[in-house]
Amino acid sequence: SLSPDSNNSICFPLKQQDGTQQCLTHELSRTQTRRVLLIIIFSDNTSPSDLQQLLISQTKRIIEEDLMLAADTSDEEQAELGSYANSDDMHRMLFENSPVGIFYFSKQFTITKVNSRFCSILGVQANDAEGFNLKSAMDRRILPAVHAALEGREGIFEGVYMSTLSGKQVSLLLKTAPIYNRNHEISGGIGIIQDFSEVINTRRALEESEMRLRTLINSTPDFICFKDGEGRWVEANHTIVDLFDLKGVDYHGMNYAQLIELMPSKREVLTFCHETDNMAWKRGRTIRIEEHIPLPKGGFRVFDVIKVPLFNKDGSRKGLVVLGRDITARKQAEMEIKEKETRFQLVAMHTNDVIYEWNGCDDAFIWHGNLKAIIGNMDGPPDIRSLMTLLHPDDKKRLLQAWQPANGEARFWKEEFRIVLSDGTVRHLMGRGILENSASTYVKAYGTVTDISKEKQLVVNLRDALDKAETNHNKIKSLLKMIPDLIFVFDRDGYFRDFHVVNENQLMHPSADFMNRKVEEVLTPKLATLTREKI
Repeated sequence: SLSPDSNNSICFPLKQQDGTQQCLTHELSRTQTRRVLLIIIFSDNTSPSDLQQLLISQTKRIIEEDLMLAADTSDEEQAELGSYANSDDMHRMLFENSPVGIFYFSKQFTITKVNSRFCSILGVQANDAEGFNLKSAMDRRILPAVHAALEGREGIFEGVYMSTLSGKQVSLLLKTAPIYNRNHEISGGIGIIQDFSEVINTRRALEESEMRLRTLINSTPDFICFKDGEGRWVEANHTIVDLFDLKGVDYHGMNYAQLIELMPSKREVLTFCHETDNMAWKRGRTIRIEEHIPLPKGGFRVFDVIKVPLFNKDGSRKGLVVLGRDITARKQAEMEIKEKETRFQLVAMHTNDVIYEWNGCDDAFIWHGNLKAIIGNMDGPPDIRSLMTLLHPDDKKRLLQAWQPANGEARFWKEEFRIVLSDGTVRHLMGRGILENSASTYVKAYGTVTDISKEKQLVVNLRDALDKAETNHNKIKSLLKMIPDLIFVFDRDGYFRDFHVVNENQLMHPSADFMNRKVEEVLTPKLATLTREKI
């Protein structure tokens, strides 16, 4: 602060045993051998607006004291004390170099003196301002504050003010106080002004920013809550207010115990929240948990909760940010999928088919069902290479062709193939399914595999039986050809069903006259009766 090249005003921390304060220094004057500083020490938690108020009041007090000293001290006393010159010099330096605007006015409302800061704030020249009657001001809202000073009270005005002399608009804080003569009579007043435009703009920006932040946090379906270092609720969005039935309740500054007294039905969830808050504090880092919050009408909602602890520089707790995303729908979907998978497994275990899934990204098979009934005690093949080792050599090429990509489109396949077990047993299988593929490679395949070994054996047995029957039939026909007599075949009901004759010309009637007719309709009664008896 005392450095020759330092700024006009400097603010820095002042550390003491009982805590940290702030020190503000403002240069009043500077010569080659002398500098005069105004020094203000204030507590660390003083807000900028409080600091400005403090600066205004301190400046006013010093000026008033100097004016009282100048008004109440005679020339002889000044000579004796030898300090008036110093006091007057100090008053002049403080007046001219004050960081706030200062003006004096008479009992007739006429401005008698202004400093340079007053001129810069209102955009006026000193010679124009001095002699201006305040009653002529277009913006007359400042007059009550001037009247108050002339009545022996402190006055104040705060707002947007338009200067009559310059037309400049400024967010102004004006404080006025009376000036007394040696007879303690009011001889005029002093006014101190501060340009609050930057502060107001900052305040407005903060308010707009806060409004946007509130709009943002209240429009999200996720819940957001801010707590202080003691776990007290500072702010919460609409989602968590509705969730905890806090609408219309002043929850600000309440901890979990006070909220439990307010809402006994939420004791369990609030206690859990408090425990996880402490977990975040203890670990000193962000944690992620799952919270189940009951609903008034039954049921519950599930939230994926992130808790972020904040700390001061000395390591003490500063605050806690709690973010919660509603994952109820996702959890319900996961439960439904799990239930469906369980039912799917039960179905797969009680069906003759084995269900498979294949992921082309990692070439992995997943088998569902009683695969051991097909391949014995062997493990299911985990990939394509392992499956190929089980295939019958004559079927490998055909099965690979069935799995070829088809122009990047999903396709259905169905193929019969054989596998050879470790003991040499051959099993006949029927495979079918859907292949989902990109332009050049498969992404996924799923379908079923059915053991058709018994069906294949049945077909073989049937074919053998047909071959044997055909052989017997040929033998019978050959035998019949060797018999010269006429042979007729009847069924149980006495109908002509077949006949054999070496030469069909030996028949007296064509076969159409007797085939599928009763013997009584064809043969003579005596012969028909004899035939019936034999049948």
